[in-house]
Amino acid sequence: FPSHDRGSSRGEEMIRSDQSIRREDYDLSWFHPTVSQNKIIQSMYENECTLVDAPSGCGKSTTVIYQALKLLKTGDYRKIIFIKTPTQLGIDDVGYLGTNEAKFEFPLIAMRSIFTSFMSKEKLEMEEKRGKIEFMFPNWLGGQTFSSGIVIIDEMQWFTPEMVKLVLERVDSTCKVVCMFDGKQRYANKQREDGSKILVDKM
Repeated sequence: FPSHDRGSSRGEEMIRSDQSIRREDYDLSWFHPTVSQNKIIQSMYENECTLVDAPSGCGKSTTVIYQALKLLKTGDYRKIIFIKTPTQLGIDDVGYLGTNEAKFEFPLIAMRSIFTSFMSKEKLEMEEKRGKIEFMFPNWLGGQTFSSGIVIIDEMQWFTPEMVKLVLERVDSTCKVVCMFDGKQRYANKQREDGSKILVDKM
C-alpha cells in the first residue's frame, strides 16, 4: 500500500506539473524589434508569403519566431512548422548514424534553441507534444499538406531548387509562409543551384 500511495502521489504531481506548463505563456515581453525587424513583422501581418534576405546574426530568426508566436496566440493558426535542412551544406545524405534521433539531434538542438528564448524547455516540449510547434526537414515532406499553419523555412540558401519547390507545394491557402536566407552566404554542394536565389529570381 505505501508504494502504491507514492506512485499515486508522483502521478498527481506530474499531472499538476503538466497543467502548470500548459498554462505557462510565451515570454514575448523582452524582445523589442528594431526598425528593420518591424518591417519583417509588418510583412508577416500583411502578406501570405514573406522573403527575408538578411545576414547571419541580425536577429531575423528571432524576429520571425516572435511574430509567429504572436500570430499563434490569436488562434487564427493551429501550429508553427519550422523547416530547416539537417546539414549546413544542404546535403541530402545525412549519413549512417543509426536512429533518426541520433541523426537529427544536433540540428534539432539548434532549431529549438531559438524558441527557448521565448519559453521554457518544458513549455516547448509540451507544445511539440500538443502539435502546436513542429520541427521538420525538407527531405521528408513528400505527401504532406500544411493547413492553418505558420510555415517558417530557415537558411533557405542551403536548399536546392527542388527542395524549395517541394516545401512550397506542401502549403495551402490557409497558411502564412516565411522564407529566411542570407543571399551572400551560399554553399553549393557539387556546384548545384541555390534554391533561395532561384526563388527570388522567379518572384
